[in-house]
Amino acid sequence: MSDAELRKLVREKLSSGLLPRDAARQVLARYGKGETCDVCGRPTPSSGVVYEMRLFHGMEARSGLMDLACFDAWQQERRIAQAASRG
Repeated sequence: MSDAELRKLVREKLSSGLLPRDAARQVLARYGKGETCDVCGRPTPSSGVVYEMRLFHGMEARSGLMDLACFDAWQQERRIAQAASRG
């Protein structure tokens, strides 16, 4: 998946509420264990860094998991969305 495609996917998931617009409260970096990335849906490789996060969506707390590329794209796109909503 290209960077442009990944960022488009992140924007779509932010717009639909599938990804939170708020920053994670806690982030743990570790190697993947084959779990599914919340953004791209691919399994996380054991040789790659993944981010396990504690996310708050409104009053609801949940965990999230993203590979490195998806985490970076999510961070960038959610910041852009927050800045745009502030006007």
